Amino acid sequence: SFLTMDAYKGYINPKATDSIIRIVSFGSMFALSLLAMFFAIKIDSLQSLVKITFSIAAGVAPVYILRWIWFRINAWSQLSAMLSSAIFTLLYPNIHPFLPINQFPMEEARVLVVTIFTTIVWISITFITINQSQEVRLKMMPILESRKLFIKRFIIALLIGVLVMVFLAFSWNWILS
Repeated sequence: SFLTMDAYKGYINPKATDSIIRIVSFGSMFALSLLAMFFAIKIDSLQSLVKITFSIAAGVAPVYILRWIWFRINAWSQLSAMLSSAIFTLLYPNIHPFLPINQFPMEEARVLVVTIFTTIVWISITFITINQSQEVRLKMMPILESRKLFIKRFIIALLIGVLVMVFLAFSWNWILS
């Protein structure tokens, strides 16, 4: 849906007919399925797959969260985040030994580095592409009650999440000691 409707029909071919959209949709799903099969063959354990998934998700999470607050973010921002996060995640094992944080475990360091590099890419793409924030704001405002209320709820949810994480960390420390 994102590749077909947002990227292809939204930017590449806005006048695409339904039959063309179906062909593009089928083609993108087929290509993604082939890519998934290739990676399934290359992955040696479920743990590796979970770590790769976490790394990719950490790279794209900021753009998906900020999309609801910062209306400047567009489909190209999201697409660039998805692609760069996947590419940086897959290339990271080759560059880990040369980074100043190579004393940390590769998987944990990868999440941090991929998130930073991906954020640099999607923010750059956001400012390079056309600003449609006024159009997006008009579409989003009926969904969001108000920006201030949304930001207030977001901050409250973030604080609750931090409190839960701190509680879990202390609980596990108490249980394991």
